[in-house]
Amino acid sequence: SGIIFGLILPFCLTLEPDVWWMYPVQIVTILMVYDFFYYWAHRVLFHDTPGRIGPLKWVHATHHRQLNPCRMDSGYLNPIETAIGLGLYVFTIALLTLVFGRFHVGMIVVTWVAFQQINLHNHDLWDRERFAGGYIATMAEMHHHHHARFTGGNFATITLLYDWMFGTLDYGKGPGVKVSREERIAKKSQAAVASEA
Repeated sequence: SGIIFGLILPFCLTLEPDVWWMYPVQIVTILMVYDFFYYWAHRVLFHDTPGRIGPLKWVHATHHRQLNPCRMDSGYLNPIETAIGLGLYVFTIALLTLVFGRFHVGMIVVTWVAFQQINLHNHDLWDRERFAGGYIATMAEMHHHHHARFTGGNFATITLLYDWMFGTLDYGKGPGVKVSREERIAKKSQAAVASEA
């Protein structure tokens, strides 16, 4: 990580302020492009697909030892997986520097903290439907399905967009299988009743 932060990022960062409206654009762009790369790395390297075995599935299996993950499990990774994730983040910054020019160092801090927090909450089943329109609770539920079966779906970590776009969205019945909102709500209600008993 010292090589990455010491030799690469200094060429991508600045302390010069930018126009205020570029900051939210850059934050969203960095997170979405990173998640695109993460989706494909997660899908291709760490998981099997029809007719192909994920070449680094054994690396990701360390993380998947937890079938019912909590926040603490988000950091339970093989060092190779950590290096790949960090490399994808730095690659995203370097690539987007070609589009935006140098990023203010604050954008890197904000996107890194945002990614870390989203990843923490993805590993914790939330019962907070009202927060962010229930989106965070849904993301956590989807990631829970991914862990529970080491499934071939729900590969993205920041948004469900890429799983939806590429047909790997898994509501618990397998990638691409449609599950109505009513079914999902009924399942949550049953789980809540079971946990109270």
